Amino acid sequence: MSYTQEELTSIWQRLTDGHPERDEYGELDVSAMVESFNLSVLKARIVTSTDTEQAIVFGRSVEGSATYGPSSNAILGDYARLRDNKEGQWGAWTKR
Repeated sequence: MSYTQEELTSIWQRLTDGHPERDEYGELDVSAMVESFNLSVLKARIVTSTDTEQAIVFGRSVEGSATYGPSSNAILGDYARLRDNKEGQWGAWTKR
């Protein structure tokens, strides 16, 4: 399993909306926004935000059972999308 493009785009928008509930690492719990995985906690933060690259890192997660499962590699890590210039269309989110 992996995140859907819609989930990643929604998470990016939430991260850029300036929510005050970020933790000391600049991370935000986005678990309620993800239907692809059964998570009680999923922390995400912005890694890169430029005119031609956007990247999110999922650094910490806890599955519904409060343990890391075999799907942790798919849950954690960096996802990025690129475009050729600042007026271009964003490409698909891909795992880095």
